[in-house]
Amino acid sequence: MHWIRTHRVLACCCLVALVICVPFVTSRILSSARVVQVVEEADLPPRLASNEPIVAIAYNIAHGRGLATSNWSGGSAQEREARLDDIVKTLQRYDPDVLILNEVDFHASWSFGVNQAAYLAERLAMPYRVEQRNIDARFIFSTWKFGNAILSKYPIRDAQLIDLPAYASWEAILAGKKRAVQADIVIGDQSLSVIAVHLSHRSEQLRVDSSQIITEHVAGIQGDVIIGGDFNSTPHGMPGSMNDSLGRNAMDYFEEHLGYRRLIDDGRTFPSDKPQRTIDWFLMSESINIVDKFVIDSTLSDHKPIYVKMNIPQ
Repeated sequence: MHWIRTHRVLACCCLVALVICVPFVTSRILSSARVVQVVEEADLPPRLASNEPIVAIAYNIAHGRGLATSNWSGGSAQEREARLDDIVKTLQRYDPDVLILNEVDFHASWSFGVNQAAYLAERLAMPYRVEQRNIDARFIFSTWKFGNAILSKYPIRDAQLIDLPAYASWEAILAGKKRAVQADIVIGDQSLSVIAVHLSHRSEQLRVDSSQIITEHVAGIQGDVIIGGDFNSTPHGMPGSMNDSLGRNAMDYFEEHLGYRRLIDDGRTFPSDKPQRTIDWFLMSESINIVDKFVIDSTLSDHKPIYVKMNIPQ
């Protein structure tokens, strides 16, 4: 009888382990195949090319949790949906052609399984989008799938992942890591490469290493490029600037080695309710003509969105 009981206990333990491990292992195996996805919503009309300037906005929406410090304390499903609706109303005032999103959930338990990129795209009438997952893991009752997204009113021809170094290799294996993504957008006879970035908040050295990879990647792109998002880095001479152990700074590296103009440096973006630092930026080719640029005043996330209106050279 003791032998039978022992085997029953072992069988139960194995069953529990399978129930716990199979969804997680499966999600991690499949994650590499779905890290970047291009989506076109057939029911939404594309914007026709014109001679009007292009409007781009970059926004870390903090998983739709608002100013809450934890992703789990962002309110009920109804409160989170209302916050997304308020984000839509804010962005509609500026009619973006291109929208770069950081910390956007594609399916996360704390945001009640809402694909926030799809939700915003539908309500902003942006038929094309790229979803790029930084974190992709699933347990029995919890799922974490979130990262960066690029939404566009113009067709997206192609998209590709820009792999960045991990803070810790075991973290990358177990859940994922921060990366960047490039989308090639077709505007009439013109092409614009848009890169969404979200760099590490934990290490300036890692941010510098990432800036080197992005700079090398951009060197191989033909045509005009804009890079936008949450860089988590502030250049020298501005409040909150940091160095790595070698005295390097990621935003300074971009300016010195990329040769692109840096926007926005005339308004602080974080935290949105009491702004102390500028860590959300646009970088763009010198050939792009800037019509307007500013920080949008909003506290719907802990980051403020940033705005740029530009003319792409013919």
